[in-house]
Amino acid sequence: MKNKILILIYFLLPFGLIQIYGQSEPDFTWGNALYFNLNIDEVITVNNTEIKLLKVQNNFNQFKIGKDTVWIKVSRRSTSKRVKDFNIFVADNRNVKDLAKNKAMHGLLTKDVMICVSKSGESFVDHNNYIFPISFNDGFLWSVEEDSYLFSYINLAEKKGKGYDTHPGIDFDLHDARGIEMHWILAIENSKVIWVENKGLDRYDMEAAVLLESESQPGFYYYYKHLNQRKIQVRKGQKLLKGEPIGTIWGDEVWGHLHFAVIRSDTIPALKDCNSNIINCFPQIFELYFKQPFGQPKHYSKGRIFFGKNRMIHGNEKNASAYEVYTGKGWNLGKWNVTDKVENITKGSDGNVRLNKTLFKNQSGECKNPYNWFEYEI
Repeated sequence: MKNKILILIYFLLPFGLIQIYGQSEPDFTWGNALYFNLNIDEVITVNNTEIKLLKVQNNFNQFKIGKDTVWIKVSRRSTSKRVKDFNIFVADNRNVKDLAKNKAMHGLLTKDVMICVSKSGESFVDHNNYIFPISFNDGFLWSVEEDSYLFSYINLAEKKGKGYDTHPGIDFDLHDARGIEMHWILAIENSKVIWVENKGLDRYDMEAAVLLESESQPGFYYYYKHLNQRKIQVRKGQKLLKGEPIGTIWGDEVWGHLHFAVIRSDTIPALKDCNSNIINCFPQIFELYFKQPFGQPKHYSKGRIFFGKNRMIHGNEKNASAYEVYTGKGWNLGKWNVTDKVENITKGSDGNVRLNKTLFKNQSGECKNPYNWFEYEI
């Protein structure tokens, strides 16, 4: 009988360790950020606090966290929330995934919702080990208002495409540095150059793309696109320290900008694979820039607001997205709108938004406004 009891304890112990330490096992960890996939009614324990997914409505997600019930929308360009002794954001959900033509972009989402939480009392990223991927030496300022943010629902007509699709990374406006040695692009952490692609990426043969692999966490990759192929400072196999220069930007055919993404993959991504298994890293990048996880409220006393302008004008600010406190302006959109945006249209240098009762008709993001008005808050 004694032997049987010992055997039972031996097999149960590994499963009990998770609850002993008040922590469920994450699907993966990047820096100090823990990523968990959850189905509705599933419960996990984080820092001795139970988190239960109650409901999913379009891009909004309802949780019971400890004794509190909260709604949190998918963080396309929203910052994290402080709950108990940790920060939390929703990295992805099944409805946002359904918007994308390329489902592999959301390859890390395996259940209804993916959340990300910080370790107890810590930031999402260790500022000693990570750095914002653009140098501040030339006075770079990030407005955080580019229309092409992570998972943004973008009108493809401006690039001579059809319909709408979601965006697989974060674009930074660097139009003032187009083609010159300004606003150097940096290695986000200690890493190794996996490849440099610098031929045939655009019709002018000006663009280059670079892929780095994390030194501290192999299998995590950093994708830099729209670099100036004549200004690349790195080569394949080179080891880089955090903050070392990679090059400067070129952009696409009209707009000077950097496209940046974090990828998790069991195999080395080729160029064609760099829109797959994208990690939602917006709150981390926001934190690296502002040195805090939450933005300060922004206020305006005067000025002009333009809608839907060509991406080369006003840094691709189309003012079609939902209100965020740190921008101080935006559309008040509820749970009815899975895209978190209104329609926009661009013709030449002109543009505007379209406030139809049914938005994105016949597209994956089709949604109907239950009200007879739209609110824009400043």
